[in-house]
Amino acid sequence: MKKSFLYFFFVFVTLLLSTSFIDNKPKFTIDHYEYAIRQAFNEERWDAGKVMLDEADPYYGEVGVFHELKGWWFYHLKDYRNARYNLFKAIHEDESNTHARTLISKVEEETGNYSTAIYYINELLENDAYDRTLWNRKINLYRQLNNDIEADRLLFRLREIYPNDTTLRYQALDRYAELYANAKANNDNVAKLKISRKITEVDPTAENYAVLVNNLLINGRRGEAADVSAEGAYVTNSFSLIK
Repeated sequence: MKKSFLYFFFVFVTLLLSTSFIDNKPKFTIDHYEYAIRQAFNEERWDAGKVMLDEADPYYGEVGVFHELKGWWFYHLKDYRNARYNLFKAIHEDESNTHARTLISKVEEETGNYSTAIYYINELLENDAYDRTLWNRKINLYRQLNNDIEADRLLFRLREIYPNDTTLRYQALDRYAELYANAKANNDNVAKLKISRKITEVDPTAENYAVLVNNLLINGRRGEAADVSAEGAYVTNSFSLIK
């Protein structure tokens, strides 16, 4: 009787363990989960993606791409501490994960760690050196750090690389206008001349040529003023700009 009981007990335990083992297998492959979760998050079906993320987490949670997906979820919640932790692990396991690096750069930007955000943006630019969105973010981050010299250098350089980009053109003109106003307030005639040259290069209107000619005259450059006046008249189809 005792042996019979032990036999059935061991059979029961064996069946229970084997059933648990079968039930403990993931429903889908890692690729299936990744695709489905990523698609859900891209479509802003956050709750649906989170259900699949929780389902996959016991099996694939320590895989780099799932750290990225968890970091993405936490970033969506503005839970920056957990977002940073998971995104950092994702990058550590796969340095080519540009989406994780993009997200962590935003985490650092939104938490005021501007220098760290620039660090990650620089890494992104190594793979896509002419991404204007990244360059604009970098410029704005330098503004946040009150480093206008570097921000201006990058802005004007970017404007030279993309001369037909109207957004960059207006950004450059707005910044030149600020710099000109500062120079004017400080009665810095040399700076006014330098900036008015740049403004005229970007926006060669009759008005800007006239300002440039006036600044040349103020700085005692009458011969150059005459040449620039003639150039401006030709470029803008205006009469002589020297009054």
